[in-house]
Amino acid sequence: MNTTKLNWTDQHPRFVSLREMSKIFNVSYQTLNYYTNLGLIKPHKRQGNKRLYLMKEVTERLQKITKLKNEGYPLQVISNILNNGQDVKNELF
Repeated sequence: MNTTKLNWTDQHPRFVSLREMSKIFNVSYQTLNYYTNLGLIKPHKRQGNKRLYLMKEVTERLQKITKLKNEGYPLQVISNILNNGQDVKNELF
């Protein structure tokens, strides 16, 4: 996931759907939907039947998820760390 060259205010809307995120981050729609179902990423609002996400929040969240996944943490542990503020050390023991 390469987000270093993106300028959110000029090039991307403030709110994005899962399909738009999938294209921006080159992550499958199914993966992002799964992350939503696990509570790893959360919609900010609904517009009709679309869930809309704040771009800045999702960017930061996906960076954290990717980092923790690359370090070998399972998604449930990542969810506990991000959603409950639990320490990584506490999750492992």
